Amino acid sequence: MSSPKDDVEKALRYGYFFLKFRPRSKKEMVIYLNKKSIRYRWGTSIVEAVVKRLEEEGFVDDDVFVRWFVEQRSSRKLKGEYALRQELRRFGIEDERVDRYFLEHPLKEKEHAHTVLMRRWPRLGSLPREKRIQKAYSFLLRRGFDFGVVKKTIADVEKKE
Repeated sequence: MSSPKDDVEKALRYGYFFLKFRPRSKKEMVIYLNKKSIRYRWGTSIVEAVVKRLEEEGFVDDDVFVRWFVEQRSSRKLKGEYALRQELRRFGIEDERVDRYFLEHPLKEKEHAHTVLMRRWPRLGSLPREKRIQKAYSFLLRRGFDFGVVKKTIADVEKKE
């Protein structure tokens, strides 16, 4: 039987390994270590101790995770603030933390919506006007853009035609 100190060290090694690929939210780390704890029969106190230590060392920080996550999502697949908030909620990030981030770093939703729609617009060109508008609304709303932003973006794109 291993000692609690050995268990903490082993759990800590698993934690570092899990962080090797990308930043993690606290919730992700807890879930991962809890799965490992079933296999190795660690108590919840070991998981809590490891997560606390990783937080103290700065490896698990939800504020850093939010910044990284939004930057990653914004650089690849442009989404609106609503969609990003929903995804962050699934990662266990508190609403207050997300609110604070978006207050300090507002998204350029109008620009993003316009960019996304301009990529899709040529595919919609062969459709009747009403159907094209309907599909454009649906597309942008699914991407999490605010209704007002969607309405204005579609109107701007139509004017340019």
